[in-house]
Amino acid sequence: MKGKDMFTPVSRVLIGAPGHTYKYLNTRLFTIPWPTSGAGVRYCDDEVARACQAVKDLNDYLCVEAERCLTRREGVQSTAETTASVTREKEREANNRTVFNVTLLNYMDPAGMSYLKEEPYFGMGRMAVSWHHDENLVDRSPVAV
Repeated sequence: MKGKDMFTPVSRVLIGAPGHTYKYLNTRLFTIPWPTSGAGVRYCDDEVARACQAVKDLNDYLCVEAERCLTRREGVQSTAETTASVTREKEREANNRTVFNVTLLNYMDPAGMSYLKEEPYFGMGRMAVSWHHDENLVDRSPVAV
């Protein structure tokens, strides 16, 4: 509902490229930065450092896979377009559309929350937030869930 704050019994953390933010439910979230060369990121705990590195490693994998899938799909659609400048432009566009620069992690413990509804599609148990469209996304941008 536009203009209304919504309560969900979920804890959230945003991990990502240093300096990035994300607006979610009328709240600006700032990243806990993942390790980035030249950024001088320091963590208060080794476990937090390992967790941020693991999220970055997963992010790197998803970027490669998204670009591979997009390039394959668009390569099939444009086999007639083979000039070098068109190819470079398509590669640049594919790279821009397949960069994941933040990861929003949601955590919820449904124990003791009897008011939660069952997730109806995949048998994933009780849910605090139903499947929904994120209105902040750019059209045709990849999203990893």
